[in-house]
Amino acid sequence: MANCLDYLEWRGDLPFARDPINEVDLLIFSVLAYTAMDTLFGKDRQLTIPELTQRYVDAGIDQSSLPYNPKPLLLRAAECPRYANVLVSRYVNRVDDTTHLQFSACTFQTGSKASVIAFRGTDNTVVGWHEDFNFSINQETPAQRMAVLYLNQSIAEEIYVCGHSKGGNLAMYASSFVHDYVQKRIVMVTSFDGPGFQPEIMKEEGYQKILDRAFLILPESSVFGLLMNQMAARTIIRSTDIGIGQHNPYTWKLKGNHFEKTNRLSAFSNYIDEVVDKWLESVSIEERKKFIDTVFTAIESTGVSTFQEMKKKKLETANAIFKALQKTDSEEVRMMADTLVKLASTGGNVIISDVMNFFGINRDKDEKKEDNKQPSEAETASESN
Repeated sequence: MANCLDYLEWRGDLPFARDPINEVDLLIFSVLAYTAMDTLFGKDRQLTIPELTQRYVDAGIDQSSLPYNPKPLLLRAAECPRYANVLVSRYVNRVDDTTHLQFSACTFQTGSKASVIAFRGTDNTVVGWHEDFNFSINQETPAQRMAVLYLNQSIAEEIYVCGHSKGGNLAMYASSFVHDYVQKRIVMVTSFDGPGFQPEIMKEEGYQKILDRAFLILPESSVFGLLMNQMAARTIIRSTDIGIGQHNPYTWKLKGNHFEKTNRLSAFSNYIDEVVDKWLESVSIEERKKFIDTVFTAIESTGVSTFQEMKKKKLETANAIFKALQKTDSEEVRMMADTLVKLASTGGNVIISDVMNFFGINRDKDEKKEDNKQPSEAETASESN
């Protein structure tokens, strides 16, 4: 089944002048935004994709730990005429543990008039995920503020805005709150499985004015794209993976230059949409903040800063989180922790298992090892996924 890599094989010979930007191109730019470009530009203000790719390879940059490693897509894009003359510029990457900021964006100029602004999604840093959780408690996060400033500086006549995961949230937020004269030049804004917003945000005039050009692409077992609220036109698409693994853009199925669509979300996603969101809505903003701060303070206390490090210290990290939640003086926070345990013991066990598999942790196998039992065929198959 075709994916975005295959798209570049058969569509890569058509320049953008002959075949305009489509939704698959915007996904490709969203994945390319994950490329670690910090050391690649030197004194140059812009680079073609082939030039950027060569410097990336020469620098020996390794991003294989990311579930959506941009390198395979970068290498293939550099070889096809469609992307050969695309100019990459205005790369920004900021991470600040103190303010819980993780922000990155870049601009892809596809022609004399059109540019694609791509916002990077959450990387593998703990601070990046901390800011994601802050979407549920803050009217504006530092990354959202920077996204608005970044988009306001675009001078292209035709602007496409996109991002995957958190990058999709930033794309929608920035497009909603930029200056009016910039918003008028936005052709399309696309969030690829990105989380939504608090209700107050969606009432803003700028958000309402961008909706006729706003699109939300969700895999059928979406998790992140169903968090909080969204009003953008929704398209549900098929994936080759299951559960939370569908968040990976490389698993999304294509038909020609569009995604393979389906009519409904999976039972897995409906569980998230109907249960977890209602659970969050029942808790005050103040209690959400206590919960989030407690969890991430516990994670930081173990000395980890990335999810690779969390995988190596998974038991230590889990113990630190649950001990911190149980020790808190907030009855509501303890209730939230208890709810997580209940979710894990009922239908939510599917969610917990998928999350752990997503980060390469097989809980069932570890438990069976402790009991000196062999994993079942189903568990072995799940682990291979």
